[in-house]
Amino acid sequence: SGWVRTVFLDFPIFFATTISVGLFYVTAQIAINPKPLNLIKEILHLPILLALGIGMSVNNGKAVLEAIFGNDSEFVRTPKYGIEKKDKKIIKSKYRALKSIAPLFELSFFGYFTYLVVNAWQNANWFTLPFLMLFQVGFFLVASGSIRSLFNDLFMNRQAAKDSALTS
Repeated sequence: SGWVRTVFLDFPIFFATTISVGLFYVTAQIAINPKPLNLIKEILHLPILLALGIGMSVNNGKAVLEAIFGNDSEFVRTPKYGIEKKDKKIIKSKYRALKSIAPLFELSFFGYFTYLVVNAWQNANWFTLPFLMLFQVGFFLVASGSIRSLFNDLFMNRQAAKDSALTS
């Protein structure tokens, strides 16, 4: 029956894979900063780390497919602010990531997992709900970041065009 399969097959598989990835993230964080109190802090950050890792899967998958099919795509650095000390100000980077349709896929996955979360809630499928929510939140966070970056770039391009028109 359905609940037997969920309890003895689905839940152990989801639990084992989540624990293995979670252990990887926590171990990496402890290696960076091995203080005992940080272990608790890192464990509390674990759900958001898992969600972000899931959300980045579209871009990671795109990179893998480009490599498999021999697409010589250039490595594009992620724009950073370069803040190393608290007294430094945020300076916008002069380089930007290339545009792609990845945010549309991320939004599509967010919509799909939102549907699955609602469906799981309505059907009282409580075991799968936390896992589905990790996917939903991850795709939402990455898609919203991509879209925010796109709008910021559009605004900066328009502002640069206005500035150059005023100075000419």
